[in-house]
Amino acid sequence: MSSLGQPILFLLALGYGLGPVFQKAGQGSSLQFIAPGVIALAVLSSSIFSGMAVRFDRQFGFLKETLVAPVSRIQVMAGRILGAATVAVLQGLLVAMVCLVAGFRIASLTAFPLAILFMALIVVPL
Repeated sequence: MSSLGQPILFLLALGYGLGPVFQKAGQGSSLQFIAPGVIALAVLSSSIFSGMAVRFDRQFGFLKETLVAPVSRIQVMAGRILGAATVAVLQGLLVAMVCLVAGFRIASLTAFPLAILFMALIVVPL
């Protein structure tokens, strides 16, 4: 629930707050402009916090306990990366649903799988 607080605040404050400015300019809805950025912000912040968790695990010794497991280190890190990516993409989809409830409309349904792919590419370090 805490990961939804900041995106909802941005949607309310910026999405509805800048609405009259966009209408005066004649350029459509401010929510259509801000929602993709809010979704990307939610995905990136989740990704950054999972990266910081690895650093704290290393600092406090939990990473050493994990690396003692009878699997290779690459498999341990791949599991952590894929787990964090799954959580971040699910949080991005949750924020996207909140954006849809707030009034955001997807241009075409064929773009939605492409958006999920981009969310996954943002999260996974290459």
